[in-house]
Amino acid sequence: MIEEFENIIDNSAEENKAWLVRYYPKHQTHRLYNSLSEKGIKGNEQINEFVSMLWLQENRPDYELIVEQCFNEIKKEVKDNLPAILGTVHLNNIS
Repeated sequence: MIEEFENIIDNSAEENKAWLVRYYPKHQTHRLYNSLSEKGIKGNEQINEFVSMLWLQENRPDYELIVEQCFNEIKKEVKDNLPAILGTVHLNNIS
């Protein structure tokens, strides 16, 4: 399973196309596939994005929750360290 996801992440278009044929032969009619196309994401990039999203939905159904939790942690860390971050930026602009 890990190797399959590594191939997806590495954007191996041939592997991703094979995955689609194996698991979603009618992927062109899938709502998510079409929404990527509507956003201007087409070709191999569309296939790679679509496959990675589907794989995560099926194999890690809580991935959206985990991403949201991590994003909130990062926002909090940035907010908590904003004075230090801005101080560093200010000092770098002076030099």
